[in-house]
Amino acid sequence: MEEPNAELSGLLAGIQEGFNARAWYGDNLKRTLQKLEYEEACWHSAPGQSSIWELVLHASYWKFVIWRRLAGEKQAKFPREGEDWYSRPLPEMTEAQAKKAWKADLALLNAEHNRLLEAVKALSPERLEKENLAFYLRGIAMHDVYHIGQIAMIRAMYKAAQETSKSRVEE
Repeated sequence: MEEPNAELSGLLAGIQEGFNARAWYGDNLKRTLQKLEYEEACWHSAPGQSSIWELVLHASYWKFVIWRRLAGEKQAKFPREGEDWYSRPLPEMTEAQAKKAWKADLALLNAEHNRLLEAVKALSPERLEKENLAFYLRGIAMHDVYHIGQIAMIRAMYKAAQETSKSRVEE
């Protein structure tokens, strides 16, 4: 029986804590997204600023990129048109189409995370060291946590904007 690799186990734990395992700092990315209303996911705090939905696709894309590197799938294409940053909802979408697309993009994030995890679990300690893959695996874990903070800020700004709008209507 092969000894578990402590470094690889630690990297897996970090990736899970950022995405869907219990973490000391609060909600992980999956839990943060479960608390969202569709309107919050679409909201932009200002022109040129990302929405939560756009951050979801961005996180999905980078999980895909790291998986592609681990799996050696250089020709694999991300399932959404574009690269890295994706504008959402698309202008041509009806609200019903956008709500359906939002759910599909949440499912994509979960699928990309799970595929990445399987690739990490299949790594040998030798390959991890030889290709300096720990650098990317630590990075993808931190990437989720970084975007949790952004999502929290966007949600706070959204709620403040809603309160301000409500106050103006009541005046």
